[in-house]
Amino acid sequence: MNELEADIATMSGDRIFAVGDRKQSIFGFQGGNFANFSRFGGEDAKEEKLKLNYRSKDEILEYAKAYFLSKVSNREGYEPELKGLEGKRGTGGIVKVLCSDSQDEACVFKAAGLLGALKEGERVAIITRSRGQLLSISRLLDEHGIRYSSTSGSFASGRARSEIASFLRGLISTDANDIRMALYTPFSGLTLREAFEIAGGLKNREAEFSQKRFGGGFGRFEELRKKATRMDTLIGLMDSCVIPISISMGRDYFEAAKSIKKSMEELAGFPSAVSSVEDFIDYIVAGEDEQEPAAGEKLVITTVHKAKGLEFENVIYAPHEPRERLSLVDMAVYSIMKACRGIDIREELREEKLRVDFVALTRARNCLYIIANKKNASQYKTGNVDAEDIDSGAYLHGHGATRAERAYSLFASGRREEAAVVLEARERWLEGMVKNYFHGVDKLSYSMVNTVSDSYEFMKRYVLGLNESGPAAARGSHVHKIAERLFKGNLNPEDLKGEDLLHVNNIKAIFRELEEKYGAVQVDAELRLSTETAKLSQAVHENIQFVGVIDALFRCSDGKLLILDYKTDRDTSRASEHRRQLDVYRTLYAASRGVGSGDIRVGIAYISLRGRVNTGVIGYGLDDAQPRKGQFTTFERALAKFLAYRENPQRFIDDFLASGADDLLGRMLSAELG
Repeated sequence: MNELEADIATMSGDRIFAVGDRKQSIFGFQGGNFANFSRFGGEDAKEEKLKLNYRSKDEILEYAKAYFLSKVSNREGYEPELKGLEGKRGTGGIVKVLCSDSQDEACVFKAAGLLGALKEGERVAIITRSRGQLLSISRLLDEHGIRYSSTSGSFASGRARSEIASFLRGLISTDANDIRMALYTPFSGLTLREAFEIAGGLKNREAEFSQKRFGGGFGRFEELRKKATRMDTLIGLMDSCVIPISISMGRDYFEAAKSIKKSMEELAGFPSAVSSVEDFIDYIVAGEDEQEPAAGEKLVITTVHKAKGLEFENVIYAPHEPRERLSLVDMAVYSIMKACRGIDIREELREEKLRVDFVALTRARNCLYIIANKKNASQYKTGNVDAEDIDSGAYLHGHGATRAERAYSLFASGRREEAAVVLEARERWLEGMVKNYFHGVDKLSYSMVNTVSDSYEFMKRYVLGLNESGPAAARGSHVHKIAERLFKGNLNPEDLKGEDLLHVNNIKAIFRELEEKYGAVQVDAELRLSTETAKLSQAVHENIQFVGVIDALFRCSDGKLLILDYKTDRDTSRASEHRRQLDVYRTLYAASRGVGSGDIRVGIAYISLRGRVNTGVIGYGLDDAQPRKGQFTTFERALAKFLAYRENPQRFIDDFLASGADDLLGRMLSAELG
């Protein structure tokens, strides 16, 4: 319990019956603390120690006791109660510590092996330290077609929430990009080819929602948009469209759709709470798909905190080292708790990892398998239990039902003949689209070249035109325009307010710093440059135009030029990446203007720096460190890869298929290209 819960308990009755175990106190992150043991104890309390364990075989119990005592700092305080702890079920248990380079895969491999040998009514549980581990393992289980139930949703449920939210956003938004993203979801009722055709029309500003131009499929999507004008009709669309299709895609999609519908029904009672599309989407995706393990499922995956109070015949535990460094928020919370309540939570949290381990270990009835990575496996060796390597085998990460999922979407939309075509046709239209894209490229930008190493991101952003623009990108573009107006002298200070005024003041402060340090005077803004790739890099021989825009250009008192790049990053963590871009721009300027790159300095102007806690203060900083020699080489390798794809697009397709993109769009694309 935390302090508030303890207060409620003491005010709720004259006599209190409290049950607790310090070794299983794992809710420190919610304010739970050891002070309650003394608060409910004392002279007036009768204390009784429970020393008989009804769950675990002796071997498991002895291992858990030995492990805990070997690690805890206050061994003397725990030794009496642990040494007196006995098992009721006798011997015959199994405890093994297994180590692997791939902890998640090893867990799945071990679970698959145990499932084949279970007796009637037995279950296997994979217990993870964090929800992130759970989602990663659930993704692997999904890939291998292994049935399971989860107490905390799954990787697929998070993906389902995202796709349903994209569909709903596209129904109610007036932004062409939101509509484009919605077209690719399985709920649009469109074939993938139709979605691409319509998206192309939107991209070219030809967003005439015309049944004549795009065929009947888009007409249906526009009909859905016309219906999605009120919350009650949106909820109706969940019933008639989203939930039926979600059922065909599995439990995770159904649970996600059901949860989102519930959130929408809650919002319907408070219409004034939603003032924008973003508010609506934020609310409906904020929930978590909490669920009880499905009855009859032999495999359960859960976190330690959700497993508290549960037990399983076989437990596979995947320990995980929590981060050591305290965040600013952590420090603030600890200080407030100590000042206001006299509680030093850090003392209790320091050994919480050990207590979390103890809870996980004691969930097992018959067999306990601790699967650690090779870095921390040694700490789980206790007594006669040593660590062994586990070979998780060569797993094939195949994806299956995306074509069937798309066909069902069409079928549920009343388009039976087209659903049959999707199931049977193998037209290589997407392959042709990729090849046409690369063969048609006649200009390159830094962003294009920098992204090409991530084939899935490149496919979405450039080949398909799904370049998601968020608030950060919009803010950056807005600030660049203000900076350009400032240089050209057509910026009226009276028009500025809020963050715009702070950004301009930060830009002016950086200008003063440049003037003091280099005698720098700005000579240009938003300068557009281009040159041929062969001039940009001696490592390539193909002549294609490379273009770029320099935010601000200065001339220094020593005759050198200085290229300044404005950044609206919240912190300076991406400085190295920014310097690589500036090194390319410096080379681009030198090649296009016929000057030596050694006569050009570069600098990063951070004009929107903020702390981890938003205090309303926006800082600035000038980073004038020059790029390292090897940074341009990284760019040259990416440029060579792009040009190789341009020469032979099949190489890009092969790399994309090998990337294993595993969200719904990625799987659909892989199914079309494979």
